[in-house]
Amino acid sequence: MYNYSMDIYEKLNKRNLFKLILGLGNKNEDEIKAISQIYSKAGVDIFDITPDVEIFKLVKDTIERQGFSLKELPICVSYPIGDDKHGKKAFVDKTKCLRCRHCIKKCSYGAISFEQEVIIDTKKCIGCEACKCSAITYKKEEIALFESIETFQNYGVKFIELHISTPDIKVIKDTFIKLITKFPDLNFGVCVSREKFADIQLINLLKDLITLYDKKLIIQADGLSMNGGKDTTASTLQAVAIAQLLQELDAYIIISGGTNDKSKHLLDLCNVKANGIAIGSFGRLLIKDEVSNNEFWYNNNTFNSTLAKAVNLVKSVKDNERNN
Repeated sequence: MYNYSMDIYEKLNKRNLFKLILGLGNKNEDEIKAISQIYSKAGVDIFDITPDVEIFKLVKDTIERQGFSLKELPICVSYPIGDDKHGKKAFVDKTKCLRCRHCIKKCSYGAISFEQEVIIDTKKCIGCEACKCSAITYKKEEIALFESIETFQNYGVKFIELHISTPDIKVIKDTFIKLITKFPDLNFGVCVSREKFADIQLINLLKDLITLYDKKLIIQADGLSMNGGKDTTASTLQAVAIAQLLQELDAYIIISGGTNDKSKHLLDLCNVKANGIAIGSFGRLLIKDEVSNNEFWYNNNTFNSTLAKAVNLVKSVKDNERNN
């Protein structure tokens, strides 16, 4: 049994934090409810969700039904800053669509179907862009950042993550300063990748943010974003590489993007220090077939076998805790 009473920062200091990313664009309520139930029992330390009040309430209600409070099992709300694909949805231009249906096969989340024409379920779409097609475009949902964060703060949220995908350093710093000034009681983290920055630019930006912040910043080092469905070390390689680049910063480093049950092993193999691992696509797809089955809700054998999969994934991340 994992220690749910331990503070998030204690777990970061012990280098065994496990964050389960429910998907910044994911609004599939049935799936989220089932996954939240399984992983709250399996030992996840913190959930990461899209900035949607109804999704927040659903996850909060689910973990409370498992006997946990937000203090014991907190929820982090993530926001896209700039052109971050995590905040986008796919839309099909029916005048360009050839009805070839190749996009349906490419979607791992069942967000695309065909009923005389291609239909995209935006609640299931996570914006991964795997369905690339000349007839499909991706648009970001506009969010009133400050008003939204204030709403979640009133609901008891303590952790906010900013996905930085704009190369405009001034915009990043100005937004960050305004947020930490307006919300001094919240804990802020940033998710960064090397997609928009050269290595030295990224390090200098993060050093500036660390200097501006009066707490220890949580940095989520994003490797191959939304590529975690693959159970290979190659999938998680770039996440480990960016963690290596950032590990000397005075900050907490969590790896994400292509992460899976081999991520902890690869960190150890490369002697790269990280304070935690965030798993999204791999964790969700690992149990997707089971939670999509109606038997999940009333068949104890199905539920227990699904839980066992999640527990094994959690153990692969938190083996430091098992060895303590």
